[in-house]
Amino acid sequence: MLSVQIVGVHAQAMNYMRLATYSEQTTEGKELCVNLATRLMRTFAALTEALTRHRSKGGQKMRVEHVHVYLSTRVGKRSSAK
Repeated sequence: MLSVQIVGVHAQAMNYMRLATYSEQTTEGKELCVNLATRLMRTFAALTEALTRHRSKGGQKMRVEHVHVYLSTRVGKRSSAK
């Protein structure tokens, strides 16, 4: 799903950049197209970063600890001396 969004955002950004290069385009129209393309390119970068995080999330980690367990005969015993 994320990759489909990335493709769509990229295609639309390139479409707006193409529209901004038309010689018949007004200055306001060029500005609007470039601004929209810039926003879409930022969205493209954010989506690409999210996909990278999602793909690298699945790595396995193994934590090895050395644990000592000492049994003591004193544990739980009460002193009977009064």
